[in-house]
Amino acid sequence: MSIRRQVLGGYRRLLRASRQAFRDDAYALQQAHLTLRQNFIDNCQVTDKKQLDELVKGIDEAEGMLLHHIVQGRAKEANGNEAVRFEVKLTDPQRQAMRKDEEMTPLTEKSGSEPLVMNSGNYTVSKPMAGKTARKHATAAPSAKKRKTSITSSIPLIIQQKLSSDQVVNAHEIISQVDIHSATKARLLLTWLLYPVTPEEFYEKYWEQRPLAIKRNFASYYDGWFSKEEMDRILKTHTLEYGADLDLTKYVEGTRHTLNPSSTATAKQVWKHYDDGCSVRFLCPQKFSDNVWKLLATLEDEWGCMAGANSYLTPKSTQGFAPHFDDIEAFLLQTEGHKHWKVYEPLQDSDMLARYSSGNYKEEALDKPMLEVDLEQGDLLYFPRGFIHQARAHKDTHSLHLTVSTGQQNSLGNFLEVLLPQALETAINTNVELRRSLPRDYLEYMGVMHSDRIGDSERQAFTNRLKGALKVVLGEALSTLDAASDQMAKNFLVDRLPPALENEEENCTSDQSPLQKITVNTQLKLIRHSIARLVIEDGKAVVYHCRENSRMHHEVSISPLEFELDDAESIEFILSSYPDYFRVGDMPHEDPQDQIELAKALYKEGILMYQKS
Repeated sequence: MSIRRQVLGGYRRLLRASRQAFRDDAYALQQAHLTLRQNFIDNCQVTDKKQLDELVKGIDEAEGMLLHHIVQGRAKEANGNEAVRFEVKLTDPQRQAMRKDEEMTPLTEKSGSEPLVMNSGNYTVSKPMAGKTARKHATAAPSAKKRKTSITSSIPLIIQQKLSSDQVVNAHEIISQVDIHSATKARLLLTWLLYPVTPEEFYEKYWEQRPLAIKRNFASYYDGWFSKEEMDRILKTHTLEYGADLDLTKYVEGTRHTLNPSSTATAKQVWKHYDDGCSVRFLCPQKFSDNVWKLLATLEDEWGCMAGANSYLTPKSTQGFAPHFDDIEAFLLQTEGHKHWKVYEPLQDSDMLARYSSGNYKEEALDKPMLEVDLEQGDLLYFPRGFIHQARAHKDTHSLHLTVSTGQQNSLGNFLEVLLPQALETAINTNVELRRSLPRDYLEYMGVMHSDRIGDSERQAFTNRLKGALKVVLGEALSTLDAASDQMAKNFLVDRLPPALENEEENCTSDQSPLQKITVNTQLKLIRHSIARLVIEDGKAVVYHCRENSRMHHEVSISPLEFELDDAESIEFILSSYPDYFRVGDMPHEDPQDQIELAKALYKEGILMYQKS
């Protein structure tokens, strides 16, 4: 039996297994195939060029046949199981293999650009047209610069429900509640933010995956959070600097222009530019607005990550910014007016969940938007990192929206950036094999110019040695996961906002009662669930907290508290007691005076509150 025929049997079985394992993740499937292909070639240990050509040809045919069934099956699903035909750009062997099963003709895209509106339970949803979904799956293989996979699904991108007043909760009352777990309060606030979509549905179907527009036909839904009137008050009562606190921008003939004067901002000057067609962006409204601060500080307990905000005031019939994408998960609360939005898929795979924001795009360089929607007062729009977007205010009214952001530099990759350097350094210091010299002649067989030497024994020996070294580093990394987690927690505390306490809570802290007498019978508790973190650094028990953080990002440096290691158990007892009060005398310290001194130090720092008699 020829090598090609053997491959068509064995390799296709492996492909089918990988298809089943990654059937819901096209990108993971593609990466699995690339790895499978290389491993299969390596394991065959073929060195003869003719045999190698046969091997590759067999792999191409097997992949082509599998690709045919995947695309055909998904296109059928997208079109209600109707039979479809398609055309994709493949290598000749792949195309020949596919033609053995079916002659290919181009897929015809259905006409129309508006989303279909469907009734789903007690609210209305809109979803892309089936013909367009199928077309996404059947497009030609992209170039290296284009995305290899498209975000296509029957999941609706627009949710519509006309709310009545008895369905709307008062989010200001949620935030003002005391004697409720701060994580519970955060989940209630997110539920309000996304209603009628539940947090569970949102995280499963939309978070980091696709945009979502929620249309409520309830203009007062976001009343009281941020307004044009409040912007005017801030401009008149605070000193704001252009570039740091606000920007004036215009988008003219496909180009964004920032028109910040060199002077300090004044209300008169800002409104003059606004009347001349400039958009006004507040870069850190939480610095001046208590309501925005409370909103963000509460949601940080939901996301376990810093939350930020910008506000955008756009004159009617204008656009302030060019198409671009951001490095944050964005929740846009339309608080006033009306704005037309376009959201586009990431252009490249590397832009999906982007680590850094993009520059400005020309609109003519973009494909058709995946979501186009009119956002009215009381509506919400969400889109993940890397999704290009642009918007224009309605011709008859201005637009004001508040963008709540999170997820910046908080990925698994960021965690690895903390974990691996420390693990690598420790592995090198503790394992002599990692300190031995490289082979004197390794450059004679390693490198791109030698990469086609398949089956070379020296290359294989070098690769095996590196595999062993990586296993050592991996083992070290897995043993230090908790230490890396503590460092990420410390970074979060450095970034996050100070907690927004109610007067009732504030009165029981050192800010309002600095001379509160503490005894072994005093009842204390943490003011918030994630207000502080215990880490071990340089043989000390160190407590980091965000109580004294500024409402302006990194305006004030964090000041940790250092304790002896024998205090660590009692500190852990305090941090894990929330939301309950604890009795100072119940701390695991044997000496009552040590119990009192530790409690005093944390109370003085403002992270504990006492229980009134």
